[in-house]
Amino acid sequence: MVTNPRPMSYQDLDYLWSLSKVGARSQLEAMSAVVIAFVTGLYVTLAHSIGLAVTVCAIGCISFIMYVWAVLRPVWWIRVAKK
Repeated sequence: MVTNPRPMSYQDLDYLWSLSKVGARSQLEAMSAVVIAFVTGLYVTLAHSIGLAVTVCAIGCISFIMYVWAVLRPVWWIRVAKK
């Protein structure tokens, strides 16, 4: 038997929204751990050249900053729209 995947009430929408927030937070935490591991590994590998290590680590962190901006911007807009 196939069920209708569309939300039929506001409670369904609230439930889907809360699942979406949990998923976004989990993905953000996982990405944070990966970025920290990546940057730490690069820093250790490039320790003999501090200038290059700092540059590569800064470039590596830009992807994390962009992801946080992309995730938090819609949440901020929703809060602004509700006011």
